[in-house]
Amino acid sequence: MNTTELHNLEGLSGVVEAPMVHSVDAAMAAIESHGVCVGPGYEGALFAWRGDDGVLRSRFMCHMAELSFEEHHDANSLRSWLEHWVPQMTEAAPAAE
Repeated sequence: MNTTELHNLEGLSGVVEAPMVHSVDAAMAAIESHGVCVGPGYEGALFAWRGDDGVLRSRFMCHMAELSFEEHHDANSLRSWLEHWVPQMTEAAPAAE
């Protein structure tokens, strides 16, 4: 499994090794096992993590611009967010929410 270091994520102290994912199921599994994941793509990147406070957070960025940042009340909310943004990592024009 490929990983990358992530720094300064909201609610998360220190540097973390994040597995790289390319599907919703892989992202959910990575959050469960590692507490964090990153989804790199040609048209954007997503980050999802469980903070030190237990809150699930997610971010989607494209060309260094943040298109979405959310805090989720449960794993189902995070899954819904991922189902929207994972496909947009490879689509031509991500749509801002």
